[in-house]
Amino acid sequence: MSLCYTSSTSRAGPPSPQGEGLVELNVGEEKTVSFEITEETLKYWNRDLKFVAEKGSFEVFIGKDSNCKVFAKFELV
Repeated sequence: MSLCYTSSTSRAGPPSPQGEGLVELNVGEEKTVSFEITEETLKYWNRDLKFVAEKGSFEVFIGKDSNCKVFAKFELV
């Protein structure tokens, strides 16, 4: 999983969360995976050295590499 901060006021953004690990699937196998993204998950050290979660739009990508096509958008308000 990786996060993209689409409305950040700085170039920095939240690090990709460290999850429970890899989900392995056999060919043709399907599995439901769930995870929670909280405001705490989205915090990072900004330029003023404050640990913050900026309000705004995010995209979360799920896949085996950076070319993944499965994503969702959400907003922290």
